[in-house]
Amino acid sequence: IPDNVRMRMIMFLNDLRPLEMALGITKMTNPFKRFRAVNKAIVKLAKKQSAHFEDDEMMLLQQPTTSNASSMDRREMIRELLELNEDDLKDVMQIHKERQRRKRFGNGNDS
Repeated sequence: IPDNVRMRMIMFLNDLRPLEMALGITKMTNPFKRFRAVNKAIVKLAKKQSAHFEDDEMMLLQQPTTSNASSMDRREMIRELLELNEDDLKDVMQIHKERQRRKRFGNGNDS
C-alpha cells in the first residue's frame, strides 16, 4: 500500500495503543508523530517479512528435484502463485477460506 494511503488509514483508527504495543513503539503525545511512528514500524516489519519470504521462496525453489510428481506440482503451483497480482491472490485466498469454512462446518463436499 502506498505510504500516503497507509497513513490515511492509520489516522482513522480510534486507538493506536494496540498497534504501538505490538510494534514496540514508545509512547508519544503528539498524535501525528504517533501515526508516523506506527507507519514507519509497519514498513520496517513488512520489509523484514518480505526478506524472510524471499529467502524461504528461494530455498523452496532450489530444493533438489525428486521423482515424486506431487513435489513438482507443488513447486509449479507456488511459482504460479508468486506470479499472481494482488487482486487475483486475494480471490484465491477467499476461495481457500471459504473451503476451510465449509470443512469446519461439515459441508466439505467440494471437488
